[in-house]
Amino acid sequence: MPFFKFATWNVRGFRDKAKQREILSFAQTEDIDILFVQEANFRSPLDVVTFRRDFHVDAFFSLTNSRACGVGVIFVSGRFRQKSFCTFGADGRMLMLDVYIDGKKIRFVNLYAPVTRSNTNAFYKELHELLLEPFPHVLLGDFNCVVDSQRDVRGPGRGRSTYQAKELVKTLRHLNLTDTWVHLHGDHFAPTRTSKTTASRIDRTYLPDYLLPAVVSCEVLALPSDLVGKSDHLPLATTVRGSPGPRNCNISWRLDPTLLQDEDCVQRVRDRILESLGNAPQITPHAWDTLKESWKRLLQEEGRARKRRLSAQMDEILRRMRIIRGAETLTSCTRDYLDSLEIAYTRLLRLQTRRPTKAQDPPDDTTNLDPREKAVERAHLATARTRRLDLTLREKALAAKTSICAFANYASRVAVMPAKTASQLNKMISSLLWDDKPAPVKRNLLQLPEGEGGLGLPHVTTISRVLALKTVRFLHQASDFYGKGLLLYWSSTNTKYLDADRQPGPLAEFPSPFYKTAANTKRMLDKEAACCDIDKDPPVRIAETITRNQLSADESRKTKTWRRKKGNQSRGLPREVHDFMWKKNWKVLPSKQRLHKFGIVPSARCPNCRTEESAEHALFECTAAKPVWRLVAKDFGIRLPPAHGRNRGAFARLVIACTLFVIWKRRCVAVAKKTPVRAAYPAVSRIRRLLWSHLSEELEAGGEEKFLRRWHTKFFFVKDGKLSLPIIPY
Repeated sequence: MPFFKFATWNVRGFRDKAKQREILSFAQTEDIDILFVQEANFRSPLDVVTFRRDFHVDAFFSLTNSRACGVGVIFVSGRFRQKSFCTFGADGRMLMLDVYIDGKKIRFVNLYAPVTRSNTNAFYKELHELLLEPFPHVLLGDFNCVVDSQRDVRGPGRGRSTYQAKELVKTLRHLNLTDTWVHLHGDHFAPTRTSKTTASRIDRTYLPDYLLPAVVSCEVLALPSDLVGKSDHLPLATTVRGSPGPRNCNISWRLDPTLLQDEDCVQRVRDRILESLGNAPQITPHAWDTLKESWKRLLQEEGRARKRRLSAQMDEILRRMRIIRGAETLTSCTRDYLDSLEIAYTRLLRLQTRRPTKAQDPPDDTTNLDPREKAVERAHLATARTRRLDLTLREKALAAKTSICAFANYASRVAVMPAKTASQLNKMISSLLWDDKPAPVKRNLLQLPEGEGGLGLPHVTTISRVLALKTVRFLHQASDFYGKGLLLYWSSTNTKYLDADRQPGPLAEFPSPFYKTAANTKRMLDKEAACCDIDKDPPVRIAETITRNQLSADESRKTKTWRRKKGNQSRGLPREVHDFMWKKNWKVLPSKQRLHKFGIVPSARCPNCRTEESAEHALFECTAAKPVWRLVAKDFGIRLPPAHGRNRGAFARLVIACTLFVIWKRRCVAVAKKTPVRAAYPAVSRIRRLLWSHLSEELEAGGEEKFLRRWHTKFFFVKDGKLSLPIIPY
């Protein structure tokens, strides 16, 4: 009986001609029919064409600009090339090959998973969404993780957590896939990758239950002397019983249901069927059989045409992505365009690999929807776009309210936000605000309005529940709403939140989750925000009131102090100074004393004077700060610390804020260079440049009249619509 032998191998680079020749010779010696390779690193279609021409073999390779990426498949013997079809992933880490074995189509998925552990689960989750077609799948390649570290690892990593393989395990269970090596050899260990300290079995092959009885062998191949050292991986070969190609006797055929979900295909098929019926003779059994044969050919042709259209669109998108990724630098516009191309490619890939819809499928299955239509995915895209911009904390908070949480809040009008979604949104917002670092201020303080020291950040769960309550009350109070009776029915006995009497008719035994959430929110507001008008007050004001009432006594005192003394200090300041002043007012600047308290730095000494450094010391008492204050006070006529708080006027506040900012920045330079930075005149020069730049922008933005009303002072004047002042940098 004929056999089919295939192998997977991370070759660690496949562009060298000599290495290509040696690997192909080795594969032919081992009687391998199909070789799946990882880290091929092919960059352009020319590389693929040259390889095929030089070695007279058929092959497919994903193209990538990354240094260590790219997967490929080589038909070494050519026996199983007949009617095979290949599809690539957008990131160059996945290749899907359809092969016929004993007349049955089987999809081989060649993987090269990300090395970074934080990206592994996301990669396998996206992969799971693509493996939906109802035929057997074979997963093989470099998985860069193990599902059992006790069995598959030798060295320091043995017995450690396998959390990064969580999504892979879900995929294997869903597709009923079995590790071929474990199926044949049990717990016997044979590493496929070795390093100085660790040996592991990260290269594996998973077969479906359909193929397990046909498995003959699974072995780790020993490399010849000319290939030793050219890769830290060993090839894993699997042999199964089976003959190539589809069976000629297999005349069964069924309609592809995906045709009925494509509007263009449906229209073309309808027109041609109507045309055939119009031209058909009188219906007889023979004529009916002829019509059925013609319709079968029609549907087969349309299915092939649909596949060709999708493949052409995917090839065009890949071509554009290669052009953009080949640029030396990417602008914000080109990055957005590249993101949109990746989304479009993933959507087409899902359309090509989707599972035919069944009657019992859940109506809310979102597997094949555009990722931009999902609240969390849209929030991810908005967060990625926001990260590319240089924004202050207030601007980031505004982006969170108006962009990141926008679609989730929109959907909260008609559905209950899952706790997992709310948690993901909160993590995204926190990561955006603090650049993936711990938040220096409690989250509830950030939800306060800006006048009380907060950022006006939304509490995702509270906002969604308040929106649900406002929607239900608005519908109940609307005189032309025809579904009021149904609303009361699903509310069951919980009608107090509507300020309505109990309905005398039938009621639901269990209230709908949406209306139950609205009722619970009303009870919470009656307790935490009794002064709010639910129907008139905006949801943000209601959430701020709830947060304000939940503050501790110490936090309430801080917010009152901020509102009384510090609320106007950030007005009219340069953008780069906003975040610094906000952190200074909350007393969370990362001074050496504060960092040493949390165990982040070994010493609390000041980088300029070697005494213990607090924020007050660095800004006012340090030997590097005092000369700067004396020069600034002399030049601008302001009071020296500690009397600087008695300075009045917008210009004096601007000078003080810029001076504090420059002193702190120079202190940070001293920390980075590990050497004192004490020169005062360069600091004063930078303060003057900062003032000049900010005042020039204010004049250009507001006009001369508005500018003079706010900034009238003896230190500068406006002449011919331009700023003139004696503040000239050294």
